[in-house]
Amino acid sequence: MPTLMIWGEKDVALDIALTQGNEAYVEDFTLQRLPNATHWVQQDAPEEVNRLIAAWAREKGLA
Repeated sequence: MPTLMIWGEKDVALDIALTQGNEAYVEDFTLQRLPNATHWVQQDAPEEVNRLIAAWAREKGLA
């Protein structure tokens, strides 16, 4: 299953190291990092999150 992870680089709740190594568990893994977003990426950057999801879904043939 294709998987998209969108991570806020200013997340103080979860360490960014958690984004590393996921490829070992998820064959089709995409990581998008948002430098000015926190743990709540959808609230911090809703337009960017929506844009990333839509572009990723089109690229994967899901939209």
